[in-house]
Amino acid sequence: MEKINAIILTRNINFIKSINSVIKDFDNIIGCNILSNLKEVLSMKKTKKIDIAFWDPDVESISLKDQFELLSKDIRIIIISLNKKYAIEAFNIGAVDFLLKTICPDRLSKSIKKAIYLTKVSGSLTDFNERNFSKNPIKIITVSSLNDVNIIPVNSIIYLEAKGRYTLIHTKDKEIVMSSKNLGIYENLLTRNNFFRIHHSFIVNVNNAIKIIKKDGSCLEINNNKYLPISKRRLEGFYNFLGITS
Repeated sequence: MEKINAIILTRNINFIKSINSVIKDFDNIIGCNILSNLKEVLSMKKTKKIDIAFWDPDVESISLKDQFELLSKDIRIIIISLNKKYAIEAFNIGAVDFLLKTICPDRLSKSIKKAIYLTKVSGSLTDFNERNFSKNPIKIITVSSLNDVNIIPVNSIIYLEAKGRYTLIHTKDKEIVMSSKNLGIYENLLTRNNFFRIHHSFIVNVNNAIKIIKKDGSCLEINNNKYLPISKRRLEGFYNFLGITS
């Protein structure tokens, strides 16, 4: 059984008691350090792998988004807060779940199971993809969920979009598939295919590109009547990729 390292970030005693009462039922969670601020988390991360974090965003004054950007994308985070304003933001930045501090044990247990699942799947699929597809263009990508595995032909993908720590895969049939892997993994995976990362948040299938629009900042028109921004620092590289010299 693969062992999972977890942390609890909070100063709320009731919060800690509620988490620990549920964690004890998970034999593969071998430790759950209790930390009180982000600095302690970053210090621990230097010497110990963190798989799951139970996160109280109210312990820091900076935004939840800024807190997440300081962490490894491999950490699965469950947000627990009295403040409902974090609910939408938690989803947007890719948290596993958002729970109120009046914790329902059954709901928390399901969240932990999901976090453990995502930890295992992300690692195994990344290793598999890198091992099998790094030297050649790939024909399919797979996206696992709790109930099934989506098999997506690469030539059906129009573009990929970062959504927090997750990736939204947009296809020609207007289907959108959410993957637990971040956009950087797909950038490496599709390096031999005709895909290019034109922006921090977008990788585009160049086969679906129509034209670059230069007015008021560059953007790329693609064939589903969609316009995607091209960041300034990636524009020259994109021109080189397309063979544009001027």
